[in-house]
Amino acid sequence: MAVYTFPDLPGLPAAVRGRHCCHVRVTYQGPAAEAETFLGALRGSGSVLLDTVRSLPLTEIGTIHNDRTAPLDVHSRSLVLRRLDSALAHTVVAHTGPDAASLVELRHLAGALGRPPAVANAVGHRDGVANMFTTAYPADDHTFADTEQQRLLDDLEPWSDGGALSTFLLGSKVTPADVRAAFRPEDYDRLVELKTRWDPDNIFRFNQNIPPSAPPV
Repeated sequence: MAVYTFPDLPGLPAAVRGRHCCHVRVTYQGPAAEAETFLGALRGSGSVLLDTVRSLPLTEIGTIHNDRTAPLDVHSRSLVLRRLDSALAHTVVAHTGPDAASLVELRHLAGALGRPPAVANAVGHRDGVANMFTTAYPADDHTFADTEQQRLLDDLEPWSDGGALSTFLLGSKVTPADVRAAFRPEDYDRLVELKTRWDPDNIFRFNQNIPPSAPPV
């Protein structure tokens, strides 16, 4: 689910234009009849502004979030959470009022992500139960959004597992320590070893970079 205020722009559906909304994002891989059982509980839990749930081919799974497909300058922060409880919910709600500058999303994890891999890989935070992602869209002054996002991260520290998923490390606030914390220590060390072997000059560095180890003096 994601909480944010839609801008009052003509290209948006009238039902959500200028409104403070909670976007519940769901997918179900089982039989449609089973899905309807779960959807019924969601539909009955509050006022539904738009119901766009339908059967989708896998190739359209990206439309659930309806994210932009072109690059966009955003200020974003993220944390993996190790537990969910009512205190967490109240903390998130306190940061998602109608005047908030940032979208705040909680995305359920576990499932296949939580299972040990059949082949060793570098996917971190497999024990996390949810991913918190907050982002602010372009504005003349990002100071307010940056301060708001940092306060959210500070308040969620009791639930944090110590880092973020590597695919959610976005924006100018990402530090080398953030990149390191996206992986288990042994996986990060293995990635450094591979980088040192195949790219010792760090040519491929325009990313959330894992630099090669320094040559011996």
